[in-house]
Amino acid sequence: MTEGSRQFKSVWTSLYATEFRQRWIDAGGLRTRLIEAGSPDRPPLIFLHGTAGSWENFALNIAEHAKYFHCFAFDMIGSGLTDKPDYDYETQHYVKHLADFMDVMKINRASIIGVSLGARVASRFAIDHPKRVNKLILLSATGYFPARQVQKDIGASRSAAAANPTWDNVRDVLQDLVHDKASLVDDLIAVRLAIYRQPEMKKAMKHILALLDPDVYNRNRITEDDWRRLAAPTMIIASVDHDDVFLETSRVISKLIPNASVVEMKATNHWPQLENPEGFNARSLAFLQAT
Repeated sequence: MTEGSRQFKSVWTSLYATEFRQRWIDAGGLRTRLIEAGSPDRPPLIFLHGTAGSWENFALNIAEHAKYFHCFAFDMIGSGLTDKPDYDYETQHYVKHLADFMDVMKINRASIIGVSLGARVASRFAIDHPKRVNKLILLSATGYFPARQVQKDIGASRSAAAANPTWDNVRDVLQDLVHDKASLVDDLIAVRLAIYRQPEMKKAMKHILALLDPDVYNRNRITEDDWRRLAAPTMIIASVDHDDVFLETSRVISKLIPNASVVEMKATNHWPQLENPEGFNARSLAFLQAT
């Protein structure tokens, strides 16, 4: 939406014309926040956010996908407004939370879109539960290479923002995830700031970031043999203007996953679904609807 030379970007302007429901459910003992949109008669589609994120990571994508799918996005264990149990979260805990979520929502099989940590969880889930996954879309794919400096950088920035949750600190974290800082939606900063200001978030952040410890990260890697066992048709989004470990991972696993394709997106970084929602939505829907 524009007025003169000024451009307005908001979560609400992406959702206001869409019927949706936000609520909390008990998923495996965790009070879990979710958003649901689209007719229950349509195929189920689940969105998984990144490290210390929330369902709003997909706020600009849900409405378009809900025209064709029964969409779900939820705050994963320890994140957003979901319960934050007092132990470190490894990939298995996220995978179990996803399985529990699907069980309580009576979803036997779904397609899954995951970004960053969500891509790792989606991949691991598809490997371990092949009969429960239709198709996968992976953005900023991770989990193949051993830990690198980027994991330390992510951990440091998230820790600093949780320790001192100010607008500037949270904005700086999110700006690192986009190619063009102007593409960042203020609503997302405001929501993330409110989440980080929860009293229990400082302790929870330590549990979330435990997965970025090099030893923990490496024992949670997905092996080449496991990538080769990933049977679901998979589309990998490659942000080609950022030559980083996520792009490198995308290129490697695309050769390991038996039924994988790579779609390149320019002028995007870690969050292509938010930086170029029109481009991502069109590519995603073409892949998900293809027979």
